[in-house]
Amino acid sequence: APTLLAEAHTATDAQDMPTLKRAAHTLCGAMRHFGEIHGRTTAAELETAARNADFYATTNTIRQLDMDVAQLSTALTAFVGSQASDEP
Repeated sequence: APTLLAEAHTATDAQDMPTLKRAAHTLCGAMRHFGEIHGRTTAAELETAARNADFYATTNTIRQLDMDVAQLSTALTAFVGSQASDEP
């Protein structure tokens, strides 16, 4: 996700909507694997904004996606840490 998110930021900065749409679509699919509903919804909103070439919406939505990915990363790190401490 960090690489895709970086790609989405680069595309947003360049106003490269096709690349942003593709990155957002892939992030949406990646979030689905973790059952992350809020992040998946945000990624879908970003994909729609890119499809509509709505630069204002993309800049706001990518900020929310940053927070969603950070929350998912924190949760995954905590989960992995709890699994490691359960091992004998």
